[in-house]
Amino acid sequence: MPEEDANGKTVTIDGHRLAISHRDKVLFPGTDQTKGDLIDYYDRVAATLVPHLADHPVSLQRFPDGLDGEGFYQKDAPAYFPD
Repeated sequence: MPEEDANGKTVTIDGHRLAISHRDKVLFPGTDQTKGDLIDYYDRVAATLVPHLADHPVSLQRFPDGLDGEGFYQKDAPAYFPD
C-alpha cells in the first residue's frame, strides 16, 4: 500500500512522493469506487503490470469532470512523471 502523509494529500510509492487531490472522488457512477481505491489497486498490481508497459507509448483518456463530462486524451507524459 502507498505510504500516506498525515493529511492524506501525498503518498510515497517506491520512493516517489506524489501529490494526490480528491482521493475520495467517486470515479465510476453507480459505484462507491473512488480515485483512492483505483490508486490502491494500481499499487497492488504494479509489480505485474508495469513490466508489460515498458517501452510502450503513454496514452490516457481523462475525464476531469467525471464520465458524463467532456474528456480528452493525454498523449504525452508530463515532466513530473518518473522515468
